[in-house]
Amino acid sequence: MGTIVKKMREYGFFGTIKMAVYVANGILNKLMYNFCRLLPIRRDVIVFESESDFTDNTYALYHYMQKHGYMDKYKAVWLVDELNNFKHRKLKNTIFLNKQDIHFSPRRAYYLATAGRYIFDHNLMMAKYKRRKGQKIIFISHGSGFKMAKGSMGCDTNKYIDRMISTGEMACDYESAFWKYDVKRIADWGAPRNDVFFEDLTAVKKRVDKAFRFSDYKKVILWMPTFRKSKNAAISEEYDNSETCLPLFDTIAKLKQCNAFLKEQNSLLVLKVHHLSADLPIYKSKFSNILILNNHDISGLGIQLYEFVACTDALLTDYSSISTDYLLLDRPIIFTLDDYEQYVKSRGVYPANAKDYMSGPHVYTMDDLFDAFLDVIAGKDDYVEWRAEVRARYHTYHDGNSSQRIIDHLKL
Repeated sequence: MGTIVKKMREYGFFGTIKMAVYVANGILNKLMYNFCRLLPIRRDVIVFESESDFTDNTYALYHYMQKHGYMDKYKAVWLVDELNNFKHRKLKNTIFLNKQDIHFSPRRAYYLATAGRYIFDHNLMMAKYKRRKGQKIIFISHGSGFKMAKGSMGCDTNKYIDRMISTGEMACDYESAFWKYDVKRIADWGAPRNDVFFEDLTAVKKRVDKAFRFSDYKKVILWMPTFRKSKNAAISEEYDNSETCLPLFDTIAKLKQCNAFLKEQNSLLVLKVHHLSADLPIYKSKFSNILILNNHDISGLGIQLYEFVACTDALLTDYSSISTDYLLLDRPIIFTLDDYEQYVKSRGVYPANAKDYMSGPHVYTMDDLFDAFLDVIAGKDDYVEWRAEVRARYHTYHDGNSSQRIIDHLKL
């Protein structure tokens, strides 16, 4: 009784009722799932899950399967957070269901309990349930950067995941260390989202140019920092208390200084906000030559993130997985490392000599950054050979056929 009174004081009467409904729905979902475990497994059903909704490697594989007729023999069940965004989508043999356990969903319980395959690229929802013998769970990694784990999937990955898919030797070693998964069970078949780098993106580039006028600038540099502050407190970096929560630019004044420099050089810096920190106040700012975008700004154009990435001339990043994916484009990559020592202490990096695999200028000050920008704008690139060496370690294949390889190996 004391606990109930405490919760009512904390959440209020209606808040407590809401929480009670959520808890009840979670219990009902598990009961329904356990009942559905008695039903036969359906080899023709694949559950897909990604973060954010309907994107990343899982979407890229699904899209390829739809485009090439593989989905004709399967029923696709997509788990999403924002179900209202998908209620009117009409895609062949595809349904969308709410991912969250706070909603009672007998259909979701049925498909989770009976699907022959479950393919995902971020956090494993199935970890909440007791998986069945005969179901295949496939994890397509969402990228191999340099940051170490600060969380988990909520399960013993070696028991829950049948096959993990990555891109190359170093990437497989990284995934093994990050997820505590047997490296011998990780396949270097490639990342489906990277396949777009090898496609004709003329139509995509026209759409992006219409929206953001990239052709008006000498160079467009993409900035994709990993998150320091997150709406998920469990994975925020505690050391970063700057005005902006961004590397290198710890004040708004410095961002304005960078904007003025870029204006003089008639170049654009596109800051793509990480979805885990998109709600921070800094990302509401407006600049003439720094364009701040989030996932919705890009998906609103009807394109995927990596199609957008391919429309840029160079990358500014740090410990994020985009730094190894961008290697496939063979374009300049600049690394902001002003907080490297703090990051190592707070989060940790992999491998220990991570800097040896950051194949581009390492910038620690604004002056370093402006010098690196000037090289990009002038077309000077002294890192081609270094990038090639690192690319060979992180990517076994450089052909744009990752989805087909995965389909062949999994016998889809």
